[in-house]
Amino acid sequence: MAKHAGRLRQGALAVLLLALGYGVAEWFGSAPRFDLRQIEFARAVREVEEMPVVEIFFATNRQADSSGREFTKEPAVTLSYGVAEVRIPERFRLTDVQGPEIPRGESDPFSASILSVRPLAEAEFHRLLHDSMSRTGSAQATLFVHGIQNSFDSALRQAGALAFGLNLRQPMVLFSWATDPGLSPAAYARCRMQVPAAAQALTDFLRFEGPGDFDILAHSLGCKVVCQALAEAEAGDSSAKTGDSLANVILVAPDVDKDDFKSVVLSPGVAASRHTTVYVARNDNALVLSALLNGSPRAGAGISPSTHVETLFNDRGGDASRVEIIDATFVNTAWTSHGYFYQNRAALADLQNLLRNDLPACQRQLLRHEKARHGNYWIIPP
Repeated sequence: MAKHAGRLRQGALAVLLLALGYGVAEWFGSAPRFDLRQIEFARAVREVEEMPVVEIFFATNRQADSSGREFTKEPAVTLSYGVAEVRIPERFRLTDVQGPEIPRGESDPFSASILSVRPLAEAEFHRLLHDSMSRTGSAQATLFVHGIQNSFDSALRQAGALAFGLNLRQPMVLFSWATDPGLSPAAYARCRMQVPAAAQALTDFLRFEGPGDFDILAHSLGCKVVCQALAEAEAGDSSAKTGDSLANVILVAPDVDKDDFKSVVLSPGVAASRHTTVYVARNDNALVLSALLNGSPRAGAGISPSTHVETLFNDRGGDASRVEIIDATFVNTAWTSHGYFYQNRAALADLQNLLRNDLPACQRQLLRHEKARHGNYWIIPP
């Protein structure tokens, strides 16, 4: 007993001396301060410093402020050019692309954020873009044309997130047209009115750069902008002819009249591409609303493999290898279900195999629709 009591007294004395020593050190300001907030802040700073940064080239027909770094929803007479840096957080999820706006220069642990926007003269833009293509050994860049409901900053974040999520080797170029970021029917109507001007601006951009320098990825109403622009570029002077140099035209959830789908895909510029891919989903609720506003069904909300596609391929001479329909209905689970090309991992993986690896549908993890006689209608399996 005496032995145990002695050990207890020694332990108590050690604790007392430790507390006394800590108190003295605290008095003189040399004690270690285990402030959890400082630890979390230091960890956050380290995570931010380690976040990958994606370079995005851009051309826009939006009005710019005097600095040339901020752009509005109003259209401009001439195009503005530049390059931006988008930071991708370590815990980034593609579903957060359309999350809350992050002020420029600030970072968020879950959302893509804009580090810098640098305006460029037109000639310098094209020079730097081609330098980037040379460094990466790319024959083409990816030209992304966004849909409605996007400010310039949200479109830039979306382009950066896509470039990161798709793990592209080639540079990403954003064409940002003057869309209204609002959700109302009036905002949608204003966006539709901007399509002709946006198509003309994109045509001017393609005539300078050359359509063959791009894989084109368009979403929603941006698909109509692209189709009109390619048709105008093809009809212009001979230097703008697309020919077979345009590798991919990818139309995701096209907000185009279903009855006009054939004429869109058969438009001169799109038909001249080596490969045309159209992503559709029958449960795309945003296009259901668009159908109500337009008074007609939208092509991106579902195309019948036994009627629309059959007629399409009869008119294209049965060349089933140059256009493919990808049905994402079974993996389209978000409520708005309009951004499945970045919200769903399976859809994103298929798009990556198409853009990064240049694989046809028959070599990707897809199922051929049983009613697709030409083998051109495919399903992303659940």
